[in-house]
Amino acid sequence: MENCCDSIKSWILANKLLLNEDKTEVVLIGTQQKLKSFQFSNPTLTISDSDISISEKAKNLGVILDRSLSMDQHINNNVNIMYFELRRISQMRSFLPFNTLKIIVSALVLSRLDYCNSLLADVVSQNSQ
Repeated sequence: MENCCDSIKSWILANKLLLNEDKTEVVLIGTQQKLKSFQFSNPTLTISDSDISISEKAKNLGVILDRSLSMDQHINNNVNIMYFELRRISQMRSFLPFNTLKIIVSALVLSRLDYCNSLLADVVSQNSQ
């Protein structure tokens, strides 16, 4: 796996990009059976001189991906953020007209809910099966 990571780093450098090893996260994605059968003697990967530990989740472009791609972590994070935003908006309720409050809710809450909606669309259909 370290050879694969070195190949990725070589590709990144060849395309004039920069790999920030301090912010790099590694997560193994698979079914529960595959993840249980895949054991590591050392749960870290070495890229250049940096050791990167394999984690349960990784964040990419604001989306939290977990090992089974269930999106539970991402959904819970969004619910917490939107609840916090709604509480802040409710504190302004007495100072703003209703139409302004609707615009603020749309801007702050619904924009976060719509972000990466295509990733969440298939999660509902898979979990209902």
